[in-house]
Amino acid sequence: MPSFLLINLNNTSTKLALADEEMLIDRRVVRTKSVSLSSIKRALKRWKFDRVLLGSVVPKKTAVFRRLGLSALVWKSDERGFPKSEFGDRDQLPGSG
Repeated sequence: MPSFLLINLNNTSTKLALADEEMLIDRRVVRTKSVSLSSIKRALKRWKFDRVLLGSVVPKKTAVFRRLGLSALVWKSDERGFPKSEFGDRDQLPGSG
């Protein structure tokens, strides 16, 4: 059964959750101003996942997850503010799976 890393990156806090197809397995919260390579590596320690879903309103901090080399489905908004998803090299964070 595949497992998922769910990331909700907001202005105040970044919520990380580990889930499978049926339920949340574990979750952690990191203050967004503290998001760095080392803080996220610590938060994800011992978590194994196949896919990443990232939602973010903080582009500068989103780059931290790219530098970690996580593959993701990245949600974006269209010109009206409605969500749309995109796959591909431009939006894909290279390799965890």
